[in-house]
Amino acid sequence: MDQPLLELDNLRVDFHTPTGIVHAVRGLSFSLGRERLGIVGESGCGKSTTAKLVLGLLPATRGTIRFEGGPVGAQRDRAWRALRQRMQMVPQDPLAALDRRLPVGEQVVEPLAIHALEANAEARREKALALFEAAMARGATFEKGAITTISTGERPALIGADGFQRVVDRAVVAAGAWSKPLAAALGDKVPLDTERGYNVSFPRVSGLTSRPIGFEGHGFVMTPLESGLRIGGAVEFGGLEAAPNHARTRILYDKASQFVEGLPAFETGTLWMGFRPSLPDSLPVIGAASRNPHVVYAFGHGHLGLTQSAGTAELAADLVEGKAPAIDAKPFRAQRF
Repeated sequence: MDQPLLELDNLRVDFHTPTGIVHAVRGLSFSLGRERLGIVGESGCGKSTTAKLVLGLLPATRGTIRFEGGPVGAQRDRAWRALRQRMQMVPQDPLAALDRRLPVGEQVVEPLAIHALEANAEARREKALALFEAAMARGATFEKGAITTISTGERPALIGADGFQRVVDRAVVAAGAWSKPLAAALGDKVPLDTERGYNVSFPRVSGLTSRPIGFEGHGFVMTPLESGLRIGGAVEFGGLEAAPNHARTRILYDKASQFVEGLPAFETGTLWMGFRPSLPDSLPVIGAASRNPHVVYAFGHGHLGLTQSAGTAELAADLVEGKAPAIDAKPFRAQRF
């Protein structure tokens, strides 16, 4: 008999919580060759936990995992990284797993770079385009345009400076920091500004910290990620046009160097600056435009865009369909200013 591809033996995972121990997985055993196995159960029964165990993203309380005869553990060493090139978990909601701060194309190619599956940027780009073309072949449509205004007609027209125009039944303005001028064209003066934040990331760097650490009084946070190590912080009001000031990023790095030994050289990191669309009352803008009820706003979440994205999407979907939202959306209207 051929050796199994994957073996789980008496696997158990316990999580310690303030209210006691949660037994997420208990006594799980199975072996797989090249066949498929469906694990079915209600929410919270341990399906995703099992997948994370197999990938070595969580440590097992008890039991063993073997892939092609070799052990799988949570030690993020060279052997683990090599194994991760051949194993992957697809989330239940892949769209929600995307990082809203990065273009989709960059996120598609990031694992190829981290695991060194493609040697150069052009090869990674070709892989990303192949996925895009596969989606188009299955009926997806994609249009890209720099929209400068939205009309007040019953059917909103999305209008661009280059002559682009598209008439739609409904429109949702979810352009983050770029939403302010679109709202102004629809009669809503929203006092939005950009809180520009900075970070530097070091791919494939691990072992310096096992959890996010905020350094009180020093204005930065160090976060271990699956892709490496990130040092971030700082806030400035800088609008959309000013160039990044990565002297701020260097200050964050220099402060981190005072507390943590073994940081890679600053020049080897990937620099980033993001625009947080922030409002003076710290609430987002969700609701219909003043001059066109067929245009719905969904922007202005400040530092909590990813956290609040799912709830905002549900509210916006209800408003687009003319349904009563699950919660009162009046506090989020643009007309509150």
